[in-house]
Amino acid sequence: MKKITLFLCSALLVLAACNKHQNEYTLNGHLDDAAFEGKMVYLYDAFMGTVMDSTTITNGVFTFKDTVSSPKMVTIRTNEEDMNYNMMAVLEPGTIYADLVNDSLSGTALNDVLHRFLVSDEALGEGLEEDYYTLMTIEDEEEQKAAMQEFQERYDEAIAEDIKLIKQYYDENKTNILGVYFINNLVELTPDQLTSEQLENLLQGAAPEVVNHPSVQMKMDMLKKLEATKVGQPYVDIDVVDFKTGNAAKLSDYVAGKIALVDFWASWCRPCRGEIPNIANIYKKYGDKIAVISLNVWDKPESQAEAIQELNMNWIQLTDPTKNATEAYGVNSIPQIILIGADGTILARDLREGAIEEAVIKALE
Repeated sequence: MKKITLFLCSALLVLAACNKHQNEYTLNGHLDDAAFEGKMVYLYDAFMGTVMDSTTITNGVFTFKDTVSSPKMVTIRTNEEDMNYNMMAVLEPGTIYADLVNDSLSGTALNDVLHRFLVSDEALGEGLEEDYYTLMTIEDEEEQKAAMQEFQERYDEAIAEDIKLIKQYYDENKTNILGVYFINNLVELTPDQLTSEQLENLLQGAAPEVVNHPSVQMKMDMLKKLEATKVGQPYVDIDVVDFKTGNAAKLSDYVAGKIALVDFWASWCRPCRGEIPNIANIYKKYGDKIAVISLNVWDKPESQAEAIQELNMNWIQLTDPTKNATEAYGVNSIPQIILIGADGTILARDLREGAIEEAVIKALE
């Protein structure tokens, strides 16, 4: 009996060692940039944003080595202030090769799929960023407007093709961790077009690790919040802090019984700052008839204070102390400018530029 027990123990130890070896990955990285020699490179959870591991870049290379019980998506990233490199990858058993300078990824099955997608995805948007910055330098207003219209058409076409590409890759990978990546991308590209019911339909046939992944469940919750706060629905009251007094308050303290324009913004957000003159114009023209509110989110108090003074934002300034304001309205990007009617009904969302004043005039009529 003793011999059998010893034999079984030995067998279990061998099996455990074999399993550990089978689950082992080696990620060999290349970052041939002298400015990063001796610097740190990190592995982040691609969906939750938490740091998983770190190592030093030596002679332009770095290595991560460990085991995984199941494939896991990560971002390989440097954390320098002036310039950074980052790349998506999948940690799965085997040897993975990642070149951060040349955006090259290979070595295992899922990484090969991811790389093919990223190459195709990048090709769809090739030249768009450069063209946008070029047209922003056009001084003639009419010429710039025409160029912007042409650019918008190209951009919309690229987005439509990108959505088709993502759907194709999702259908081919809904039974592995890449399914989480593709479904997240799809929701982020089409939050106004995709409903929670449609997302549930897309998740039919997906692996439990995809359906139950925290990031996918967060996307589902976001879509439900968007549906609950779409045009025609009552606004959701939230906790705020009055920037001027520092007192805790509710959004309803400023909104109830009146037409209100609410701008979700942050000091670091360039598009947000670009809309401030439009908000200021509304306040100047209609501030005696409606409540004009800037609600600062995802920001630092000192940065908010500096921006308010710099941009001369002398209308109602609120802060989101609980970090729940954007969640309550299903907001995943800013600026988000919402118009609320005197009866508390949401009259418009996603307002930008001239559409802001058009919506205000319509509400006042």
